[in-house]
Amino acid sequence: MLHALEIEALNDIVKSAGIDPKKGERVIDLRLSFAENKRVIRDWMKAEGKVTDLRTEIVVEKELSSKMAKALKEEVEAKEEEKYVAVSPRKKEINDAILKRQDEIMKEIIDYNPHMMNVTYSTLFAVMNGKNGKQKTNVINMGKHGTGKSRGTSDLLTGLDISDAVIIRGFMTPKKVYDTLKKHFASTVCFDEAENIMNDEMSMFILRPAMFGGKVSWLSSKGEALDEFDFTGTVIANMNHFGVTEAAAAPLFDRCLFNNVNLDSHQIIEKIQSANTYRKNEALWTLIKEKIVLIRREGVEELTEAEEEYVMSFIVKIANASSVFNKSLSARARGRALLVARCLKSLFMSFDSKVKELFETIAKPYVSTDDADDICVKILKANPKLSRKELAEIISEQKSISDRQATRLIKAAIERGVLIALNRTTVLINDGKPHETTEVVS
Repeated sequence: MLHALEIEALNDIVKSAGIDPKKGERVIDLRLSFAENKRVIRDWMKAEGKVTDLRTEIVVEKELSSKMAKALKEEVEAKEEEKYVAVSPRKKEINDAILKRQDEIMKEIIDYNPHMMNVTYSTLFAVMNGKNGKQKTNVINMGKHGTGKSRGTSDLLTGLDISDAVIIRGFMTPKKVYDTLKKHFASTVCFDEAENIMNDEMSMFILRPAMFGGKVSWLSSKGEALDEFDFTGTVIANMNHFGVTEAAAAPLFDRCLFNNVNLDSHQIIEKIQSANTYRKNEALWTLIKEKIVLIRREGVEELTEAEEEYVMSFIVKIANASSVFNKSLSARARGRALLVARCLKSLFMSFDSKVKELFETIAKPYVSTDDADDICVKILKANPKLSRKELAEIISEQKSISDRQATRLIKAAIERGVLIALNRTTVLINDGKPHETTEVVS
């Protein structure tokens, strides 16, 4: 349905051609989009012997774009205020219920999307932190189809009734990406299945500054800024794979909560089985929804000095235990870990031992993506007879890295004592038992 501002813009186009806008209103069809109505009006004016110049249409559309973005923001803010007014009188009741049912809520969130806990929590963190503070929480989820990315993002946003959530699916040109972000510059924009965006250099050029919390520009072929805006919203993107180079992707991953989801066959089977047994606990999700309304208005909790020291100690511990394959470690790892801790404290009303245990599980991949040890052990447990070469080939495929990098990863696991090299072709999991080696292997 047409917005009142769109009807006003169509009338301006009619008026610029010297036609009474009241006549134009009889042509406007509220069932059609603005673009479709513009084509209808253009054909009608031509039949009337009237035309409007292209420059006028461009000016009208540019003004409409700015007005619509502002109007949508105001409408969302009004909805947010209405929700807060309805929930805030029961704040103590809600907080007491969350403290009392902390264990149940933790279990419910895990059961909601098995083996995808980080994806689900990342979405919760993104919407909690979506309305306060300059730096928002952006999320990228990468993994093969059918693992639960949509369930933990777009479905969850819909279930939580997030007022500013915009779900985008399907193919988008770079210009459509730009127009979408401009229109929803202060919203939570979820690109569900975003391969074509992440595989396109121009779309990436638009998306990067949006996720960095900066000015987004639309450039001419000469590199001149034809249009620009400040994006203050949140981006959540789901994809099966990442098409651009690792160098192009790294800065983006470093500025978001990046979840690289690879489920094995057993985990997929468990997800399928859970679909028959899981029953959503509406009462618990209502509590979560109401608590998020409070957090979005009041902001996420700050950590005490002791809690910050705990988080820093955790970061140092994880970083020191990592090998050369840790691609998450950067100065921003601290910010990601602190964000996770603050959001968990806000949701569960405390940062006790249970919340800390959950924090360590969720935050670890945002500090260290180093699974050099884990992936070697996991694959060899499933097939202990694999040769070193075969192990490298499987790691290369699963992690989308070269055979040479996979070979280095195995070598690192041997040097760290996780694996034992019996010879140049055979490696075993180090189970603490003595094994006879036939030659020295570096």
